[in-house]
Amino acid sequence: KTKIIHDMSLGTLDPSKEGTRYADPNFTGLKEAISELFEIPPDTISIGAGIDSTLEIIPQIFSGDVIISDPDFPRFKEVGIRQNRHVIKISRTGETFAFDDNCIDVILEKITGEQKIFFISTPNNPTGQLLPMHHIEKLARKAQEGHLLVIDMAYGEFAGNDYVNGVINLASRIENTIALLTFSKARGLAQDVRIGYGISSAGIAHLIEKYRLPFIASGETRAIESIRR
Repeated sequence: KTKIIHDMSLGTLDPSKEGTRYADPNFTGLKEAISELFEIPPDTISIGAGIDSTLEIIPQIFSGDVIISDPDFPRFKEVGIRQNRHVIKISRTGETFAFDDNCIDVILEKITGEQKIFFISTPNNPTGQLLPMHHIEKLARKAQEGHLLVIDMAYGEFAGNDYVNGVINLASRIENTIALLTFSKARGLAQDVRIGYGISSAGIAHLIEKYRLPFIASGETRAIESIRR
């Protein structure tokens, strides 16, 4: 008789362990926990492997030149180049690289015509400068004219809950804006958890969820525990 071994994909040493099983490809439990934390609808949440995988997806599903401020997170430029996009760099002001009124005016002038994708981090990586909410609101209003605003908040929690909640609230209710956060920094899970999440309109979240690979992120249980502990 032929011996049939089931669930070979679950590991041969101890397939009874929960850690050998694939996670929920929709990350339903994690989305519910994030939804409760920020009091936003679950369908405005998209999941990725850290923030990086979502940054990589965005220029694959949205057209347009990439606009960045300089200095800023190098990955913004890289994802644009890999998708053969023209990358427009706007220099921040002076020796402190301030993101001031003059800088934002130049950026708003560039976000015109056909769709543009503007990436920005806050707090800024590498300067640590916090982008004021009134500047974020200006950029979000401009994005509604047919562009896309991507706000990388990898270090956002270090700016305080009120700031994070303000940006998330804006991103979840205003079309064409997405805020990206991660469990790697303030929650201290970089070593064994690779999960980030985006908050946007339901339409943008759906596109990102539809495009990403189902098991690209890992550590859902640990991520949920970090929210609810």
